[in-house]
Amino acid sequence: MEDRGVTHGVNLNCGGATDKVHCHRNSSVGLRLSRAEIARSANAEALDRVAQGVLIVAANGDILFANRAAEALLAEADGIRTEKSALRASRQADAAQFERLIVSAAERSDAAGGAMSLARPVPRRPLSVLVAPLISESTWFAAGRPAAIVFVADPDSAPQTARDQLHNLYRLTPAETAVAMVIARGEGLQAVVDELEVSLSTARTHLQHVFEKTETRRQAELVRLIAASGLNDRQ
Repeated sequence: MEDRGVTHGVNLNCGGATDKVHCHRNSSVGLRLSRAEIARSANAEALDRVAQGVLIVAANGDILFANRAAEALLAEADGIRTEKSALRASRQADAAQFERLIVSAAERSDAAGGAMSLARPVPRRPLSVLVAPLISESTWFAAGRPAAIVFVADPDSAPQTARDQLHNLYRLTPAETAVAMVIARGEGLQAVVDELEVSLSTARTHLQHVFEKTETRRQAELVRLIAASGLNDRQ
């Protein structure tokens, strides 16, 4: 697996006219590298917030990226495991089918990817796995290689509430999360004041922070964002 801490730097020496040309070119390269690194970090950070395991793998199973949830599952080697840096099913009976799904998804064959269960010893329930072709313009994880994305859900893990997921996805404080959940129900600031027992000015401050962190500007946009994410609190 790649080292998430690797960064790129460019040494610039801009003395004479010729050096200035090289300097300009190197600056352009450095800018592209910086943008790629920013995109890489942002994507990795977003995937790390997902509760289920997410892995990006090459056709041969080589792991190009694994989020934190996937790393935890791999550490247990229960259902999925690593074999010389490649993703494999833990049980031999599941191995061939799992590898076929990865190859077909990475190479985008007619029967690309699919779903299956990966058995684990009793009393643990099987992992639910979905393998799909990776369709993305970003190649920070794949370096141009054919790749598949693998989603792994552990039915025995503690489920996250909508409040927890909203907090994790947008890095909201507990107070901001509470405000967002009230607004998500289609209720206004007065409902926030009444339910959370805060002043109107405090409610407005928290809501403004929520807008900034979710990149929304109005309550209606925030409601649509949360609804589209499936994070409405039904309790």
